[in-house]
Amino acid sequence: MTFYVGDSLKALLSIKLKTRDDHLSDQVSRILVVKVLVVVSMGLSLIWFHSETRCIPPVKSKGKELPAQFIHRGCWAKGFYIYPQLGEHMRKSAYYGIPFELKWNGYRPDDPSQLCRVNEYGGSTDEENCFAMEREYFNQYQWMPMSMLLLSFVFYFPYIVFRMVNTDLINLRSNLKNLQMETNQLAYLYFSQEINSIRRNRLRVIANYGVKCLYIFSNILAMSFLHRLLNDRFYTYGLDWLSWSKGNSTERLYFEKRETPTPGNQLLPIFGMCDLHDVRLDLTTSYTDKMTVVCEMASHAVYQHTLVIIWFLLVFSNAMSIVGLIYYLCNHLRMLQRSKTAKTDCLLFRRYITLREMEYLECIKNIDLAVYAKVNKILDDNLLNNSDETPKIQGGQPIQVLTM
Repeated sequence: MTFYVGDSLKALLSIKLKTRDDHLSDQVSRILVVKVLVVVSMGLSLIWFHSETRCIPPVKSKGKELPAQFIHRGCWAKGFYIYPQLGEHMRKSAYYGIPFELKWNGYRPDDPSQLCRVNEYGGSTDEENCFAMEREYFNQYQWMPMSMLLLSFVFYFPYIVFRMVNTDLINLRSNLKNLQMETNQLAYLYFSQEINSIRRNRLRVIANYGVKCLYIFSNILAMSFLHRLLNDRFYTYGLDWLSWSKGNSTERLYFEKRETPTPGNQLLPIFGMCDLHDVRLDLTTSYTDKMTVVCEMASHAVYQHTLVIIWFLLVFSNAMSIVGLIYYLCNHLRMLQRSKTAKTDCLLFRRYITLREMEYLECIKNIDLAVYAKVNKILDDNLLNNSDETPKIQGGQPIQVLTM
């Protein structure tokens, strides 16, 4: 069983270097990013099943304390919160966002570093001129593995559209590699307007631009989704880490010496507060109490470093997708420029074919130069033999047309 699991994981992580139907810039998103997200989802799923929130139980009189397991699991299900305002006053914090005394939940507007207590019932305050600190809640750990798996499908979806749009080119590559078709049949099937109309070829080119834009949109959507999921703190996460890593090593390593929180703690703090109600009723007594406990979520330490890698991966993937769109556009401009000078190149037919047909020729050239030369000659001869200067490829004997 161990060998099988290890073998499957190796197959999932490996990337074979071979010629593929899509461009290298697209392969970054649909292979590299998808594999990383699937592996991350698997790893976070293991953490999800085996990790739990651990909280400090409150001190209570004997017989009234809640079971520790109830506190741990209750806070995991409910989530926890911090006071992000304390990030500006680290010396007042036991942990990031947690005051030394849990009762201090407010601040004085004339001196925000001075903490005070706000009575949450009715909004009244136990002290004059004391305002409640804003809370920031966290329970992303509950659905993080599923979120990563969902994003992997988002990045693979453009490739599904690509396969639907480029069935003709995929079939052409297959026919060339398997030598399943004669040259005149190849010219007839792919360069005859009776089979591939100008309108259809133009729609395929436009659809491919749509696929390129889909890859860019997938990256933007992933960044926006994670930014929203992580309390609007993900867009600059990688840059924040780079900036913070340039600081003093003592401040980076020791919490007590820090003047500012780490970007990881701002994104997903390891420690937080949780409010639970102890509500009981028996035959003679009704008991109600509220408690605030400090909890730790060790899995957040893994999430913090994993999300740094994902941030840089998404930035790289988005840059490659933009490069892929620019490359596709420049390649078409080069083809159009070449078609204008086709007369001097003795390739007259290039003046009358569509961009899609030019892509067919590029594909044939990259796979088999001999077939490319023969197709060029057939197209030129057919053009010269037609008085209306429109390439009409004659198939000779009846040919079974492949599904494009």
